[in-house]
This record gives sequence, structure tokens and C-alpha cells, in this order.
Amino acid sequence: MDVANTYGKALNMSTPTEFEVGQIYACRSIGDWNCIWTFKVVARTAKFVTLDDSQDPGILRSLGIDRGDGTVRVGVSRYQGVERCSPIGRYSFSPTLTADKVGPLRPVAVGIVSTQLVGAVAS
Repeated sequence: MDVANTYGKALNMSTPTEFEVGQIYACRSIGDWNCIWTFKVVARTAKFVTLDDSQDPGILRSLGIDRGDGTVRVGVSRYQGVERCSPIGRYSFSPTLTADKVGPLRPVAVGIVSTQLVGAVAS
């Protein structure tokens, strides 16, 4: 069953819309597309999720926001029917995890694109 959102796009209702314990979620950095933030949901309540940074060890600890065990508890909100959270705080360019981005993401091969652009500019 598809439902139209406010922008007229069809939302597929089979897409995950809530964070699930045990799942790994990832998002990309706004400032660097090849920077990928990865967290695993280790616990959740109706309004909070506890995230583990074992996929990227030390991220939370190096920022000084972990609970001493490499986890952080953050609030969950909804946007267009999908849960989201900000693992390291809410600020400009902060990463935001969404429940529809399950699994690790792969870096993009930028070298090929830049070589083509350099060749196009040189000619």
C-alpha cells in the first residue's frame, strides 16, 4: 500500500519506519559524502534508542558523549512517518540516522568522476 507524502512522492509502507533492536543503521556526513556514520541499536523504548558505536569504535568516546561503554541514549522523533535520531547531538551538519537506512553503506568511487571532470575541463 502506497501513501503520498506532502511532496507528492509515494511512500512504500513496507519500508521500515521504526528502529529495531539488533539492526545496524548508517548515514552519510553532509560535509564529506565518503564519511559514513554507522550505529547499532542495542535497546529502545517508545521515545529513546540506545546506540552502540562498535561498527566505528571510539567515535562516541572520542567525542566525550558515550556512557562509558561505547553507547549513547538519544531521543527519537518522526519525520514523514519515519523515525530519526541524532546520535551525537543536533547542530548544523550533524549526522541524522533514519529507520529506513538499514545496513552499512559503501563509499562512493570519487576518483573516476574527478578524472572525467579534469579531462573535460582540460579540453
